[in-house]
Amino acid sequence: SERFAAYQFLVRWDPAVARIRSVRPCRADSFPANPEFDPATFATGSTRIIASSLHGLGHGDYHLLTIAFEEVAAGKTPVHVVVEGLYDDSPLPRRVEGRLKGGPWEIRFP
Repeated sequence: SERFAAYQFLVRWDPAVARIRSVRPCRADSFPANPEFDPATFATGSTRIIASSLHGLGHGDYHLLTIAFEEVAAGKTPVHVVVEGLYDDSPLPRRVEGRLKGGPWEIRFP
């Protein structure tokens, strides 16, 4: 049976309006791996975030991470999250089905 163990997301937004302030992991009992990313991309408008756990999880809803943005300039920007891959915990990871809940997202600064 497929057990969810890894993800890869691409987050896109307008860097003229906002930059990522932080990417925080969820509680370990929700998803037992910390997100990995390159902070140098936080002001570029495109950041890839990945995480993988040795122990997969069964089907369900999971809080994976929280992204906080801060203002660069007044305005608004959509935030697009592309699910590049969700994977199981097999020795040669296989893609599993899943989706993000929520969205579309937009951030506004006065």
